Amino acid sequence: MLDRRETRRSMWYLITINAQSLSRNPSLVLSNIKQNSFKAEYLYNSKGNPFRVKDHDLPEMQQYMRPVEDTLKMTKDRLDAAEKERDRALDELHEMKRMAQEANMRLSETMSTRKAADIYTMNETLSKELKVKEKNIESLKKEWEIKLVEKDASLDELKGTLSNAKSSEAHAMSLYSESKKKLQDLELEVEKRKESEKKMFDSFAAQTKQLEQTMIVFEESKFEINSLREKLKKLESRDLNASQSGLAGTNETVEFLNSELQLAKDKLAISEKNEEESLLKVRSLLEEVRFLKNELKLVTGAEENNQKALDDLAFALKEVALEASQAKEKLTSTEAELEVKKAESEELKLKLKNIEDSHKLQLDELKKEADLYRNTAERLTLEAEESLLAWNEKETRFVDCIKRAEEERDGAQQEHEAMLESLKEAENTTRAAKEETLKLRDILKQAINEANVAKEASGIARAENARLQDALHAKEEALNFICRENEDLKMNEAANIESMKELKKLLSESSSKESKLEETQEGKKLKADNSLDKENKDGNGNGKNLFESFSISVRDVKIPFKHKVADENAHKVANENAKLSNKLKPADEESSKADPLRGSIFEVRSPGSASHHRKNSSVSFSDDGKTIIPDDLDNLEGTHLDDPDGDRNTRKKKALIRRFGDILLMRRVPHKKDPSME
Repeated sequence: MLDRRETRRSMWYLITINAQSLSRNPSLVLSNIKQNSFKAEYLYNSKGNPFRVKDHDLPEMQQYMRPVEDTLKMTKDRLDAAEKERDRALDELHEMKRMAQEANMRLSETMSTRKAADIYTMNETLSKELKVKEKNIESLKKEWEIKLVEKDASLDELKGTLSNAKSSEAHAMSLYSESKKKLQDLELEVEKRKESEKKMFDSFAAQTKQLEQTMIVFEESKFEINSLREKLKKLESRDLNASQSGLAGTNETVEFLNSELQLAKDKLAISEKNEEESLLKVRSLLEEVRFLKNELKLVTGAEENNQKALDDLAFALKEVALEASQAKEKLTSTEAELEVKKAESEELKLKLKNIEDSHKLQLDELKKEADLYRNTAERLTLEAEESLLAWNEKETRFVDCIKRAEEERDGAQQEHEAMLESLKEAENTTRAAKEETLKLRDILKQAINEANVAKEASGIARAENARLQDALHAKEEALNFICRENEDLKMNEAANIESMKELKKLLSESSSKESKLEETQEGKKLKADNSLDKENKDGNGNGKNLFESFSISVRDVKIPFKHKVADENAHKVANENAKLSNKLKPADEESSKADPLRGSIFEVRSPGSASHHRKNSSVSFSDDGKTIIPDDLDNLEGTHLDDPDGDRNTRKKKALIRRFGDILLMRRVPHKKDPSME
């Protein structure tokens, strides 16, 4: 009775241990139970001490274990189905991951390689063009500043055009800043995509950790197999010692052991199949690892640190494959050992018959244990279903993530199209700015030409002014001489009053003479006018010769101051000449400052200007800006009518002076510019 109780306790101990390990790897545990539960004559009690099983207990144990084995087969089938479903779910997950990785690769390739490259190239070209434009604009500004110092008044209109150009440039710069902001937004989106790829890589790392855990479980199973083998060796050594003592009663047990060996062979075949399945799983995992390595090489080609980590992983997996091959070799060696031990098992069959009686008593307990196994199997099925539900939820979340990625890609494409449109607008604005700069250059060239012409005109005017100043000095000396004579004449007023009557008579006679002389002089004036027109057409060189021929000193004019009227007229002429010279000097200076480009080749003279100047020909200018009034010269020259030869000479000179004054006025007086030139 004690032996039976100990056998029951040992069977319960074995079943509990196998139930604990069944939650980790059920297929290995079942094969171990079938291989090791009924082979040996010795079992272990709850304390771990071995005890001998008697022959009459063997049939009871066999009858008790048959339904247990049936239940175990059912649980094994269920577990295999659950494993197949798990494998199917894993395969579907791998396919979904592969599809998601391909989609991410396409997105990254299209967004990063094409769009980013196009945007960066466009940005670089725009930045280069803008830099060139800025340099051109700065050079133009410097030229403008240099020229505006010399030509402040004439370049006011060009300043307005420059302000327009600056406003267009500011608009272009604002567009460029907006394009920069959009580019920064695109770069942020690219970084977000990279972060999502990093998250995918983290999930892959988690899966590799799961692989490592499975490999650890595989190693634990190996360790259990080795421990069971050691137990077999111990049992075999003990069986040999027991066989020498009881050879007589083992004949019957040998036959029973032969049947048990056949069962053990079947169990070994099943275990081999399970091992082959596990090897196939390992191979599939290795293939998946290789596939994932290829994907990682494509995704992280530029990241050398990650490649090293993947190489380490591949090396570890190769080591695992080598260990699996070593395990196969060990299994083959164990099969050879089992063939050797078939002879020994025939002897042990006789001993196992005695154990059947003890198994009958233990059937009730084993039924309870079968119930426990059923409960554990149901629990495992529930866990498998829960894992499937979790995987399905993850799949749905992953599909949602893919949809979101597609929506983000569409948004990025729309933003890229908007960027292209803005870039086209910026190009149009830059083209308009180029056209405006070309126009400004043309205007500058025209201004430069005008400035050159103005310089030439100013040189000519300076030469003429120098000559006129020389003439003025001579005239001033003559006027000083006249003033002195006027003072002498004031002293002689008393004598002149007496000679007034004589002068009136002389004047009446001279008036008749003047009428005749004027008729003759009018014909001479017409001839002189025609000759002067021809000389004006010949150019500036002839004008200089005319001025030299028409420069008349007042000393040559002999004015006989014999009466009071002539004295008064001469005094008025001197005062008026002084006043006009003082008034016209600041006016000429202001006109020269206000309009330095007066008389340029681009000015178009109106047809009424000649008549206007001819009407105002009563005033002529000297080199210094002083005026000579021909009417006053008439008053000066009208006083010496007593000399008929002198009258003729003075009138000819007077006509020439008037014509020369008209020429100077045509050069001095500012004309209205043509609107086409503006």
